[in-house]
Amino acid sequence: MPVRQGPPYAPPSSAGLGLTPTVPVDVPVSAILMTIYLGFAAWNIKTFFTNKKKGHKFLISWFLGVFSMMRVATCALRIAWAVHPHNIRLVIAAQIFTNAGILIVFLININFGQRLLRSVHPRLGWHPVLHWGPIAIYATIGLTFIMVIVTIILRFYTLDEYTLSICADCQKVATVILFAISALALVMVTAIVLLPRSGGGEQPFGTGSLQAKIVILAVSASLATLIAGFKCGVNFMPPRPVDDAPWYDLKPTYYCLLFVTEIMILALFAVTRIDQRFHVPNGSGKVKSYAFKVEG
Repeated sequence: MPVRQGPPYAPPSSAGLGLTPTVPVDVPVSAILMTIYLGFAAWNIKTFFTNKKKGHKFLISWFLGVFSMMRVATCALRIAWAVHPHNIRLVIAAQIFTNAGILIVFLININFGQRLLRSVHPRLGWHPVLHWGPIAIYATIGLTFIMVIVTIILRFYTLDEYTLSICADCQKVATVILFAISALALVMVTAIVLLPRSGGGEQPFGTGSLQAKIVILAVSASLATLIAGFKCGVNFMPPRPVDDAPWYDLKPTYYCLLFVTEIMILALFAVTRIDQRFHVPNGSGKVKSYAFKVEG
């Protein structure tokens, strides 16, 4: 193949997370994962519209459908990258989508934590700080993801060592921020369990027991934090050549610690019917209570 004279430039020769995809290995694995994600996308979108027809508003099902479709696109791009390994724009798109999807799960976990805090500790949960705090976190996730996108693209459009170093530092900062945000849901679970409760002040919501809701959030948050922590740790490791790739860059690690873990979260949400368990009355935010329903 002729040497590329201008940008976008080929990725560095050092080992990267998941290594370069190949047709014999990555195409069948990605195809299987894509089929599974398609199934979860169909389930969540169907659940959203079925509930909507009944006047049961639960937007999180829609967001999980979007997340699943983003992962379908991620797998499709990885297949395309394996078939066309010299198409740098495919490489860029694949890396962007790989970093995108799980952010939706971070948002959902924080939202669930907020709902549980409002239920178990209403005076704390409905405080303005815990209303605006999650909004600020959502904005931080969005801005951090924009930074990730910019640095990913920029790395393929420059050969300047200083700029590449800045991009690497920015990605490290981004992964630390996202790891901290993913772990915040576990902090919320801890607060829900350990803070003393005011007698008779709880505000139940959804179906199922409070204990089951806490366990669901704890498991989901733990898996999401595992993913974020793994990505964060990998970013701080020194580069290694492809022929001496460390365990954390190998394909089994890549697929198991990222995709399989995400599928476990989606399966947890589907099996436990979070659309019923974590549903809150429409308009509850207006009256700052789950004990009332605001019509219209």
